[in-house]
Amino acid sequence: MKYVALKPCNFGRQFFIGDNIPTEAIDPCMVNSLVKRGAIAELPDDAEIEPDTEDDATASDDMADSGERPVPYTKAELSRLSKAELVAEGEKLGLAFGDKTTNKEIIEAILKLQQ
Repeated sequence: MKYVALKPCNFGRQFFIGDNIPTEAIDPCMVNSLVKRGAIAELPDDAEIEPDTEDDATASDDMADSGERPVPYTKAELSRLSKAELVAEGEKLGLAFGDKTTNKEIIEAILKLQQ
């Protein structure tokens, strides 16, 4: 499992919001607590954000055919979503959030992951 920082953290070195955290940097006994507190989110091992190599026309056509919302979101668009909608969008990107994760932290994680 991989992890992403939702809040600034220090696991032997400083991690900022949106930074990927190597599995070995976190004490396995602390993972559940950190996720529940909203300090980190779990990412599947195969989660990779690939750079967009398609031209805009092809990507738009693909999205229209699939019925999915084009990504990336803007901060303003994400700010209009409810917490449940933000969590759902984060899950589509492979993020998992704890109960105490704020909307702002979810938005920052999604925006960072989209970069």
